[in-house]
Amino acid sequence: MKTNQYLKMFKTENAATDWMRMKNRALKLAGNTRDLFVVTDGPSDDFAVMDLKSAIELDAAYKWECA
Repeated sequence: MKTNQYLKMFKTENAATDWMRMKNRALKLAGNTRDLFVVTDGPSDDFAVMDLKSAIELDAAYKWECA
């Protein structure tokens, strides 16, 4: 998985969280236990979904939920 990138931007935190859950469910169903997507503040006044490794590297506050 590529790092240091936002996957998708959202205007609301709820929309970002729903999309993150969908992506994490897909990873789980595919048997991928190494990757995880999280929600963080976007570069503008929005919310972003990105991979956990990138969030940690950017020292960004993030949240995630199990699928």
